[in-house]
Amino acid sequence: MIGLTQVGDFPDAVHRGDGCGVRVAVLDSGIEKSHPAFAGAAFADDLCFTTTEGSGAPTDAHGVDFFGHGTAVAGVLFETAPAVTIGSFRVLGGSVYGRDEIIRRAALEAVARGYHIIHCSFGTSGSVFTVMSFKSWIDAAYLAGVHVVAACDNGEPSNRVWPAHFSSVVAVDSSEFVPSGRLRRRAGTIVEFAARANVKLRLPWRDKTMRTIAGTSFSAPVATGLMARILSIYPGIHPDQMKMILREIADPAD
Repeated sequence: MIGLTQVGDFPDAVHRGDGCGVRVAVLDSGIEKSHPAFAGAAFADDLCFTTTEGSGAPTDAHGVDFFGHGTAVAGVLFETAPAVTIGSFRVLGGSVYGRDEIIRRAALEAVARGYHIIHCSFGTSGSVFTVMSFKSWIDAAYLAGVHVVAACDNGEPSNRVWPAHFSSVVAVDSSEFVPSGRLRRRAGTIVEFAARANVKLRLPWRDKTMRTIAGTSFSAPVATGLMARILSIYPGIHPDQMKMILREIADPAD
């Protein structure tokens, strides 16, 4: 943990940092690593979590994205922090649906493998069982000093979805009024930040295609990329400290 009163020009770190040395686990539908949009990108694990039975090791995902969603999310992350190392943890199937236990296993695997950030461009309203299942790995990540970023609900950010509405998570909304590559504070809500992504973006999709798409799923990786840039200059920042830093570098709330 660093002392925020002793170091750092964090806005400057956003400009100087590129994500080098920072590992981000993208929990999603997989990432098509062979897509031309990822030329020069650094990838680590490419894992598939497909069953809730037993505790066997994940299998090789072979660079397959079942849906295209994860590839688009990784595209925003790579654009924001071009030197970051991306790990693909496939937990969502072709309908962008994943069981709670699969997500929990993948998140704990990311913590065990030393990832610095776990990225989740998904959310579920869920039952009490879902909330407690998610809380178990959110707490494990927090205790390990691993940052978690999640997208909020596309319709209304006040709708409680998990993992975004856990207080230790960096929750991100979308707004057309935020300059590209920046964050804006959101006052009076647990979803504290917004990034530009409710305008349609042209992003990489499965089968080496591009798709014009919008949503909080693609605003959240802007926050993850900015965090990776900061961590590449100031490693060891605790999740509590990171929220303070993001509040410092974000544009003021409207």
